[in-house]
Amino acid sequence: MIGTGVSSCVYRAIHKETGRVVALKKINWGIGPERTAKEIKWMMKLSHPHICRLVTLYRIDDAVTLVLEYIPHLHHRFLQPKLRGRILKHYIFQLMLAIEYLHRNKVIHHDIKPGNFLFDPETCHGSLIDYGLCEHDASLNVGLTAIDDYKKMIKPVPNEFINPRMYLNRPKLRGTHGGTRGYIAPEILMRAWNQTPKVDVWSAGVILLSILTDRYSFFSQEKDCVALCEIAALLGEERLMDCAIETQRRIKFPCPYPDSHSLKEVCYGCNAKLVEEPVDEKIWDLLEGMLEPIPTRRYSSKMVIDHPYFDDIRGEYGYCLDLSGNKQK
Repeated sequence: MIGTGVSSCVYRAIHKETGRVVALKKINWGIGPERTAKEIKWMMKLSHPHICRLVTLYRIDDAVTLVLEYIPHLHHRFLQPKLRGRILKHYIFQLMLAIEYLHRNKVIHHDIKPGNFLFDPETCHGSLIDYGLCEHDASLNVGLTAIDDYKKMIKPVPNEFINPRMYLNRPKLRGTHGGTRGYIAPEILMRAWNQTPKVDVWSAGVILLSILTDRYSFFSQEKDCVALCEIAALLGEERLMDCAIETQRRIKFPCPYPDSHSLKEVCYGCNAKLVEEPVDEKIWDLLEGMLEPIPTRRYSSKMVIDHPYFDDIRGEYGYCLDLSGNKQK
């Protein structure tokens, strides 16, 4: 066995027909068929150098086993000390290449975390895995309105036009809530309907923040309301309030939080190794853009891979991918 989780167990095996080393993902019996079918559907459609490939699958009665491409890798706890300099750049760049490919195909991953990006520091190659929570990008139909536009639109409603009965049969607002605690974007924690692919960029930003601070995971609270307080303590209450307005939600904190902290100062304060091993200064602008709580101001995956931080390695990825993942000249 090489991995286990709530939804599955993963084994290393030899494919008898080809002699290749493969990974067997045995789906746990308690996982609903919808999630299993969803993962199979997306893996059959997606093809990219940094996305794990589905070889075949087997079904015996109600048990489903996926035969996957085997990805040599280190567990993220052993990998973290090796993520320095150019290796860190390759790690984040390849992760974002996979995410940008998904977003270009109108897919949101919804569970970006270190355990779902398998990376081998010896070969500097990584692959994104686990597509059970993937969703089609619904933001094409439900768009966000910039925060400044909302502030102009908001006007008080006269009391004589408000009838309490109009709220009695109103259904609860429920937005998609997928992902792993610590890596979930603030708009998801607020149960916003109008979620965009940028929720994956937030999660990747938390991974980068965790690496730079040497804290896994940087955010750790399980309850949504407490997790929002954690984010507010780091990025400031006002920015979280603006996020709520932009996503048409309401939020109230139990106590006032100070203004936003500089993420560079936070990282240096948490990780003394950064003084001995300084990083490329461009990384701080990248980190701030990925961890912008207001969705319309947050970097998109395309903006991340085009960021100057990756300029010195981008030439090593001398290909441009079309929607099927094939190389274009």
